[in-house]
Amino acid sequence: MHKRFLIPTALGLFLVIYVLSDVHASDDSSPRSLQSKTFSERIASASGKTLYIDETQADITIIGSEGNEITAEALVEVKDSDREFVEQYLEHTELILEPYRGGFRVALETPHHRGSGREGGDFTRLFNRLFHGDYHLSVSAELEIRVPARQSLDVENEYGDVHIQNVTGSMTVDNTSGEVVIEDCGGELDLKNSYASVEVLEFKGSINVEASSGDVSLEHIMGNAFVENSYKTVRFTRIDGSLIIDSQSSYVYGSHVLGDCEIRTSYKEIDVRRVRGRLEIDGGSCVVSVNDVSKDAVIANSYKSVTVDSVGGALTVNGQSSDVTAENVVGDVSIESSYKPIRAEHVQGDLTIRSQSSPVDVRDVAKNVSIRTSYKMIQVEDVRGSLEIDGSSCPVTARDIVGEVSIISSYKDILVENVGGGLSIRTGSGTITARDIKKDVTVVSTYKPLQFYDIGGDLEVDGGSCSVMAENIVGDVKVTNSYKYVVLKGTSGSIYVRGSSSPIEVSGIRTLPAEARIELVTTYKPITLTLPPDANVAISAESTYGKIRSDFPVYLNDDEKSARLELGEGSVFVRLETSQDITLRKE
Repeated sequence: MHKRFLIPTALGLFLVIYVLSDVHASDDSSPRSLQSKTFSERIASASGKTLYIDETQADITIIGSEGNEITAEALVEVKDSDREFVEQYLEHTELILEPYRGGFRVALETPHHRGSGREGGDFTRLFNRLFHGDYHLSVSAELEIRVPARQSLDVENEYGDVHIQNVTGSMTVDNTSGEVVIEDCGGELDLKNSYASVEVLEFKGSINVEASSGDVSLEHIMGNAFVENSYKTVRFTRIDGSLIIDSQSSYVYGSHVLGDCEIRTSYKEIDVRRVRGRLEIDGGSCVVSVNDVSKDAVIANSYKSVTVDSVGGALTVNGQSSDVTAENVVGDVSIESSYKPIRAEHVQGDLTIRSQSSPVDVRDVAKNVSIRTSYKMIQVEDVRGSLEIDGSSCPVTARDIVGEVSIISSYKDILVENVGGGLSIRTGSGTITARDIKKDVTVVSTYKPLQFYDIGGDLEVDGGSCSVMAENIVGDVKVTNSYKYVVLKGTSGSIYVRGSSSPIEVSGIRTLPAEARIELVTTYKPITLTLPPDANVAISAESTYGKIRSDFPVYLNDDEKSARLELGEGSVFVRLETSQDITLRKE
């Protein structure tokens, strides 16, 4: 790139300002003289030597080539309204190529570099012109250097671009306000730049890039890479080693990292794909998208979304107020967030979610699931391990769970279907429906209806002010409740009901094992028991204020408030007590 600039050594700050604003600096409309001069030097080198380029202000191109010779060519253009002054400026400009510190040095020295301390002659005239407002001088320089293909470099430049190609060695580049391109090179690279972009392409070795307020682009780095920058975009692809990006307020986009990848930035988008090692992201207030990580992934974020797809190891997400989506994870998954939705799907390990006021949607987890949140909907489907939910004031739906299920909630509805293990629910003021539970069910609740269908084990319910309906229960049934009805159908074990002001109705009994027992006790409400015709029972019924009715022959006591009945072998004891009517029916 062809640029015009001034070198701000002594008093140079004034000179730069004046050159950049020379259109407005003077009413002098005199024609300006543009002159150029080409300089060239050469020197024999040796493979592996260091070439120093000191304090240059030019567009620099360095190309590696065959042979052991260093050649340097500079084109300097000077423009000023004073033709004679331009000629004198070029006359005092010199290209130096000389042995230096065991290697070689290239320097393009102009009257600025030679120092303002000299008195008299052209230098005094130059600075007098600056102070008297006659400041139309502008200078540009291009420096092309050819070096042996194996050559170490130490480049210090400003206000110009740097392009290095086909060179292998130890490279140090310190540039300011100019673009830097390194391509088809190798060795080690330590690069600093500011206020302009950096590109490193096809580098065989490790690199260290510091780019303040400049875009960074890395393509096929055959070693480790470290990038530090701010406020601009970092892009990368095909990093054969590890990658570390330490940034501030920068977009980060990239793919294909063979080693571990670590990214720190803030406020901007992060999109990372195809990392064969471990991935770690610290992205405060960043939108984060991750796809295809072979090992573990650890992500910290806040206030923005996190989307993760395809992780070969474990996944950990710590996202304050972050919308989190995780899919296709081979290892365990741990997610922490708040106030935003959390979704997890196709997890082959354990899943742990800790949140506050976040809706949670979980599907297809091969192992155990543990969820803690509040006030929002929880939906879980297809878990091949156990399920544990602690969801204060959360509506809950859980389906197709192979293992045990434990739910703590309050005030909202709970639906559980198709559980291969047992079910435990503790809630307050929440409607519960449980269907197709293969093992035992234990429920504690208040004030809302409770419904149970197709329970393969025991059913135990403590439901203050809850109506209870249960149908097709294989094991024993134990119900404690108050003020609402209890309806049991299709039981196959013992039945214990303790109700306060609760109507009780039992029917459709499938079997009564010899060791079974039926106790139905309530107050102020009727009891209705329907027995199979071949039941082997011994019944004791007592009604304080009601009547006893029976489809079977009964023996009433003298007070007509109690009765005894024995059917078959009388092996199952039945106790019925209430202060209202008791009805015995034949199925």
